[in-house]
Amino acid sequence: VRRRVNAWDEAKPWYGFSPEKSEESRGTEAVINAFLLSASDASTPPYILLPDTKKALENLWSTQRVDGSAKGSWPWLDFELEPWESEHAEYWGATLGAVAAGSAPQSKQAHHAVSSQLESLRGYLRAGRDGSSQSLHNRTMLLLASHRLDGLLDRAEQEAIADEIVRAQRTDGGWNIGDLGDWSLEVDASDAYATGLCSYVLNQFVEAHFRGPARAGARWLNAHQDPQTGAWPARSLNKERDATTHVGQFTRDAATAFAVLALTDIEW
Repeated sequence: VRRRVNAWDEAKPWYGFSPEKSEESRGTEAVINAFLLSASDASTPPYILLPDTKKALENLWSTQRVDGSAKGSWPWLDFELEPWESEHAEYWGATLGAVAAGSAPQSKQAHHAVSSQLESLRGYLRAGRDGSSQSLHNRTMLLLASHRLDGLLDRAEQEAIADEIVRAQRTDGGWNIGDLGDWSLEVDASDAYATGLCSYVLNQFVEAHFRGPARAGARWLNAHQDPQTGAWPARSLNKERDATTHVGQFTRDAATAFAVLALTDIEW
């Protein structure tokens, strides 16, 4: 990632087979690079903004949309694959950009330098904060972003989304990704991706009526790890995948990542 960041002006986009996909690829990569390096700097001593991360943030703001109905967001890869690579995922990508901007160890002066870009991002995310325009999946990530970057949601709006997440919890303590969007799975049961995501985000609150459901989700995760691989199994929303292939492991890896975040963050 650091090599890609520092070779930004020379490196070819990951998907460059059309002008549209080149633009989507650059926007998506800029967000993910900044997200990853900001999180690394924020969690690694001496907790300062490193030069590579500063460059990643510069790339982030240089690829942000500056006009149109999606002003404040980034071009995002759309392969008609839910929930991360579709027309609906552009909003999800913008929440990652907000987490990156809010997590990076920066001075107030650094945020002031990009104040107009931050306001555009806040405006875009706030415009889609209600359930009529965005899935609960995307708004769950907005809720997480609001704990990293101020000005996205007020306290009542945060609690309204959190309450909706709690209502979607199943009796076994888990969540199903199909309940977080207009999707359906052949197996109508709790899954590790949705459970890890919802548990981790709810645990950002201190109130017992949010942390209680988060702990129930953690108990579900604790009981559903694959003892052979150490991962948490997950199913694609799009088609049956061979679990031994790269694309077959994609959803499993996302589920495992959020399961680990939840289990290491939640106090039992």
